[in-house]
Amino acid sequence: MNFKVKAALLGSGLLLLGGGLMLRKPNGKSATDGVSPLAFNYDAIRELPYFVRRPTRMTLAAWLVEAWQADGTLSVDEMSTLLAIAYRESGYRLDAISGPDAPDAAVGDAHSLFQITGQTATGLGVDIRQLVPWSQTEAEFRRATHANAHAALKFLNQRPRWSRPRTFREAVLSQYAGDPYAVARQYFCSWAGGVGRRWEDIADVPVNNRPGSLGYIHITILHKMEVLNQFRAFLGQPPLGALAGRAITDVEDGAVAGSPLWLHRAVVHAWPLSEAQLVSAAPRADRADFATLV
Repeated sequence: MNFKVKAALLGSGLLLLGGGLMLRKPNGKSATDGVSPLAFNYDAIRELPYFVRRPTRMTLAAWLVEAWQADGTLSVDEMSTLLAIAYRESGYRLDAISGPDAPDAAVGDAHSLFQITGQTATGLGVDIRQLVPWSQTEAEFRRATHANAHAALKFLNQRPRWSRPRTFREAVLSQYAGDPYAVARQYFCSWAGGVGRRWEDIADVPVNNRPGSLGYIHITILHKMEVLNQFRAFLGQPPLGALAGRAITDVEDGAVAGSPLWLHRAVVHAWPLSEAQLVSAAPRADRADFATLV
């Protein structure tokens, strides 16, 4: 059976979407090989729209962290950044599939928590069929969630031409040392444009509403920035507001109201944005894309 069809059929009866899984924290240390599990503050994310409707999906966020702790390479800053990516990419739906009109349709669609395309999965050596559960059991949901966590690690550990011999992750952490805001911004940027796409490539590109364009990447960054501090709080971290904007490679117009970088910072700082500012920053954009910023 075609993978897309099978995943869609499975999705219609997922226990997770119907509220069948127990909301819990991982117990014990066995899953993290001796590393004490992080304490999860579910109250920090409970009111996010996707979780209000399906609170059991928060369990998947805990299982992602469980897998990353077992791997032992990611910082807590990076984990919270990846959790924000999963939230905006899929709403924590293991059966999520990109729509037929999405640009991803040309490369095997995008699947599961991190919306990994068939083309990307092939390049990463990921069996995309393993990113969804194949039975309605808690063990299968957990296995599929862990598979998504490991696929995210493979994404970060690619070696694009600009970072070699280092991995993408190593290069980004070195470039933005001590600035988790800038690291998150680069991860958000590359999740939309690929690890070959650097922040410097899009920093001065005007925002626009055309999916697949460089300007549209700013919209994807804005949406993920909106929820980043909630996921930081979920893992017991302070908000990024006091740290925002310290990257040494920030473009000169970063302090100019309405510039793309200014918009990113405004979201982190929770600055009020007027409709006029949004229109000025994105003259070709549909303002509905920015509705949650107003």
